[in-house]
Amino acid sequence: MKTLSSQYAQFTPEERLRLTIAAEEREDHAEVERLMRSCPQMPWVVPDPEYCRRIIWMRATVNEVIRLWVEASAIVLCSALVVASLPAEDALVAKATADWKTWSTVWLGIESGITKFCAEAGLTGNQLLVWANGRSAAGRAASQRRERHRRADRR
Repeated sequence: MKTLSSQYAQFTPEERLRLTIAAEEREDHAEVERLMRSCPQMPWVVPDPEYCRRIIWMRATVNEVIRLWVEASAIVLCSALVVASLPAEDALVAKATADWKTWSTVWLGIESGITKFCAEAGLTGNQLLVWANGRSAAGRAASQRRERHRRADRR
């Protein structure tokens, strides 16, 4: 009778995965290691690791910055809606206006950081934002809202 250990090299990828999951579940780390060591070895041709590392980090960083920018954009827009929907004499107008100014400053800081990074890296904003599928709708709306408010403040 064949023992399980003599069959390790014969497992299909699906069988090996299911056995590994079962071993992980029962916290049998030695079995997980045996399953990994007995896995068939194959040559692996990969793109330049230095290039791949840069691409992965660039994507991760851009996605995180864009996530923060979208969050700030949403708060800018919501604060602006609150201010616009309240009667001028309402006590909440001052608080909502202060929140709008705070988050507008955060939003502008993120935009400024993106602009500075692009200048230092020799990229355009569009080249950078391609990693995040372009500028978000919330980002565009917040930018337009900020521009309208900036023009109104100059009058």
